[in-house]
Amino acid sequence: MSFFNFLIRIVFGPAYRIYFERIQMKNRDKLPRDKPFIFIANHTNAFTDPPVVTIAARRYMNFIARSDMFNSPFKNFLMRQMNILPAYRIQEGADNLHKNTETFKEGADKLKKLQPIIIFSEGICVQERRMRGMKKGAARLILGAEKENDYDLDVHVVAVGLNYSNWNKFRSNLFLNCSEPYSLKEFREQHKENENVATTNLTRFFGEVLQKQMIIIDKKKNDEIVEQIEVVFMTDRLREKNLEYGNLENQFDVSVEIAEMVNKMYEENEEKLNELKILVGGYLKSVNSLGLRDHLVESYINNPSPMGKLGGKLIILVLGIPVFVLGVVGNYIPYFFSEFFAKKIAKKIEFRSSMKITLGSILFPLYYLLQFKGLSQLDLNEISYYSLLFGAPIAGILAFYYWKEYKKLIGLKNLLLLLKSSPREVKSIVISRMRILKMVRENI
Repeated sequence: MSFFNFLIRIVFGPAYRIYFERIQMKNRDKLPRDKPFIFIANHTNAFTDPPVVTIAARRYMNFIARSDMFNSPFKNFLMRQMNILPAYRIQEGADNLHKNTETFKEGADKLKKLQPIIIFSEGICVQERRMRGMKKGAARLILGAEKENDYDLDVHVVAVGLNYSNWNKFRSNLFLNCSEPYSLKEFREQHKENENVATTNLTRFFGEVLQKQMIIIDKKKNDEIVEQIEVVFMTDRLREKNLEYGNLENQFDVSVEIAEMVNKMYEENEEKLNELKILVGGYLKSVNSLGLRDHLVESYINNPSPMGKLGGKLIILVLGIPVFVLGVVGNYIPYFFSEFFAKKIAKKIEFRSSMKITLGSILFPLYYLLQFKGLSQLDLNEISYYSLLFGAPIAGILAFYYWKEYKKLIGLKNLLLLLKSSPREVKSIVISRMRILKMVRENI
């Protein structure tokens, strides 16, 4: 195990598991164990993407990065220690392209040892739900490594779409949608005949396979409407299909349906799509202005008696006050500074979550150490001492959900007041929501 893989699995692994509410990988059990393979992945979240694939796959990984990240002896040493190999692009100078031969050899050595490699073939990191043009580096690496080994490596490829529910939000979800492993025998044979043609064809194949693992919104101007329809339609659609909400693959499938619907409407009937945009945007604006959220409206439609829920939530929140206080006292300071400094340091939003996780991995243990020192100065019995010391991290997560439940309670209160003071307004937003669902169902 390399030192970097040790850091990812042992040190940063828990940090990622805490930062994300859920990380789910499809087809993990189908990842090859007795054959060399390469992950081809989309790239939307900077330094968060490589470790999270490693953690989810539960495998030790190697990585490919552009060669300008190796442009000093220190950087070169550091990158090598992190199991990162350089890919030389024409942008760094055509004179350097021949150095890729050495990378092919190193990559082949890793693959022979059944050590997977992750390649982000788009060559750029952008937080968008669409695919960039695929670079030829991955195809060159694989076919070059095969050539160096007389086309006997039998490298397989797994395309993995990294689908974040929110790229930069604490306790968001990540669904890693892995394809089944693909044999590249056809492209090895092509490479023997014509290297350029084989490289081009394999690159095109990577794009076709990877695209199937992602949520693709063709036009940037339609990003918002897809997100808004997800907010309104997701729960209803999963219920219609009798699918479990907590399964991220189910949510992914519904998101794909929504994105494909919007893409089709944009191509075939943009006027109708604009009508839908106005309807959904107006509905969500009205709901938010009333201090509500869509899930409250959806819940009210299915159960028009919210008083019982209000009472239940109030009891839970009152009983949970001590845990909430412990969670805030024991965790808020490092949480705040991780968020604060991440925004200051990471000028590009794509690096934001990576910075938050890194800072959190440092600040939280330091803060817990200070708590350890502080509690040791108090006259506490053993039960109280260890309850406070080890309870603080757990209470931190519980405090986060306590705060979410508190906001739901406020929303329920607002709904009850609105039902009493202006029932027509509630009826109006319910009708708007029903119109949205009807329109979406007609086009999906």
